[in-house]
Amino acid sequence: MLILREKNLSEKITDSDPHEVGKRVKKVLPKNKSKEATFTAKVLNEFLEKAHLILKNHPLNKKKRLPANYLLVRGAGKFKKIPSFYQKYKLRAACVARGALYKGLGEILGMKFVKAKRATEFLNTNLKGKFETAKKTLKKTDFVFLHIKAADTFGEDGNFYGKKAFLEKFDKNLKIFRNLKNVLIVITGDHSTCSMLKSHCKNPVPIVMYGKKKNGVEKFGERACQKGGLGKIKGLDVMPKILALAKR
Repeated sequence: MLILREKNLSEKITDSDPHEVGKRVKKVLPKNKSKEATFTAKVLNEFLEKAHLILKNHPLNKKKRLPANYLLVRGAGKFKKIPSFYQKYKLRAACVARGALYKGLGEILGMKFVKAKRATEFLNTNLKGKFETAKKTLKKTDFVFLHIKAADTFGEDGNFYGKKAFLEKFDKNLKIFRNLKNVLIVITGDHSTCSMLKSHCKNPVPIVMYGKKKNGVEKFGERACQKGGLGKIKGLDVMPKILALAKR
């Protein structure tokens, strides 16, 4: 995460990330003609260029066949104060995640970060350890946000078989959560990632909310979830639905 602090800044700028392997890094451009957006783009481009020169000449990068010599920035936004997860839902929350973005999201929402051993963002991640960490954390808190990254990574790489293998590994380790009492388990994603397009796509995301009640759906996937009782729900309606089912 890159943080810029100045009065005359704007989030109305483009990404430097080309979002595609093998393409040149893009210049950051203002999205409008405002002085703030123009100034932000100019300063950020200067910073990224200087960072590139420093990284390029770093002794470690000179030894690498594929040097890490550039910073990619995307998704500019302005920080604003928002109520914590507890303030909004009256639930003590914890976050089990590996990626900096998701840990940052948990921190902004006031969630307690819980580290899982040998957790990565790839196929070799310690899924069993991550699930067991979440299970233990449930004994001390009301809500656990558990994030798993690798399926998205394989999709963006166009690696269908890698994605399939990881999802099978995910399924195999889910048995850790069996027989939990008074616990609602929700499995979903924040977006679809198409292996054919190697990018995020607009397909509806399947979601399962597993507790005491069942509605005959025995598989988790796009086709199976279409037959479920939840129907199509918007992202903003997920938490209210969780609270209703959990009777909170």
